Amino acid sequence: ARKLADLPARDGVAAVLGNHDYYAGADAVIATLAGAGIDVLRDAGRRIRSADGGGFALLGVDDLSSEKHGRTGPRLARALSAVPPDLARILLSHQPSTVDAWAGQVAVQLSGHTHGGQINPGFSPAGLFMKYVAGAYEVNGTTLYVNRGFGTVGAPSRVGVPPEVTRIVLVAA
Repeated sequence: ARKLADLPARDGVAAVLGNHDYYAGADAVIATLAGAGIDVLRDAGRRIRSADGGGFALLGVDDLSSEKHGRTGPRLARALSAVPPDLARILLSHQPSTVDAWAGQVAVQLSGHTHGGQINPGFSPAGLFMKYVAGAYEVNGTTLYVNRGFGTVGAPSRVGVPPEVTRIVLVAA
């Protein structure tokens, strides 16, 4: 959380929870992030850069796995209700598969979860059972970007899938 809080972000740092945050204890993760000044978006939205000709809506939804931990699961409608309907929308949703339900309702969805497949010996075995593994996809009017991240799950290794920290620069159309 301290490293994220140190990011040079004019409009603050925002985060959403992922499945491993629930395994570790979502309340503790939220408290740690919030204590570092990070805005945890759980089915919430906020307007960014309103002084720059209207700005855009930054939305965040809870993780799909939250239902297994007593929460209601991701609710995009609730996040959308927090921002004016005429703004361009960027959604933070940990699991990329949510784009199938929400494509067309947001301009961009930023996701992770897959670790880029983690093991890629010349082909992506993860692609055999995951529709969105890494990189950019166009899904019914929504651009989805799936970040490979820098962690691992299971065996602490990566083969042919380098870690990734992505910098996305937004420009007015």
